[in-house]
Amino acid sequence: MPDNKLYPNQILQLVQNPIIQSYHAGDMILQQGDKCPEMFFIIEGSVRTVLLTCQGDEFLVSIHGQGEFICEAAYITNRGSILSIHAMDDVRLLSLSDHAYHALLAKYPEVSTTIMMSISQKLDMVVDRLERYATSGIPPRIASILLLFAEKYGIPTSEGIKINYRMTDSELGVYTNAKRESVNRTLKKFQNEGLIQKDREFLYIPNIEALKRLAEK
Repeated sequence: MPDNKLYPNQILQLVQNPIIQSYHAGDMILQQGDKCPEMFFIIEGSVRTVLLTCQGDEFLVSIHGQGEFICEAAYITNRGSILSIHAMDDVRLLSLSDHAYHALLAKYPEVSTTIMMSISQKLDMVVDRLERYATSGIPPRIASILLLFAEKYGIPTSEGIKINYRMTDSELGVYTNAKRESVNRTLKKFQNEGLIQKDREFLYIPNIEALKRLAEK
């Protein structure tokens, strides 16, 4: 199993009478604070994890797609989830009960390392997002989210990295805790500076290194 990555056909072979849960774009899969008695494996689609602060601010933490586990921390610790999880498009999740989870580890022991690393990375992301939103202005926040989407949905083209996901200014505002007008002004500034290009549907990043430098400010 190269790079500790599982594929849907591999994991489905281990699960008797698999339970597949389906969600549509915008559906909530798990609410922050709720317990999760099972772990999920993404068969198809993408999800986003979101942190809701005590002040009511909502921050995008991470995006996950096919072949990744979600709810693993809440499941393993039997505690309430520190993040909410929402479907970004049509999503199909394989529910992993205790029996299925232990069967998976028996067949692929290295997956335990993958899951622990995933939990650690998500915790790092939460800390990073909180620090970034507490200390950074709107342009670095937006740059950071665009880089996250480029990592998950980016397609190399002659015009740069195309973010193959239709994202509105309002949606980007929610992800960065910024008003729609501020997002619109910032994106226009990015365009004037050559950091991004926009057509009617998609956004392109001609110079991803320049955007990374801005995100780190």
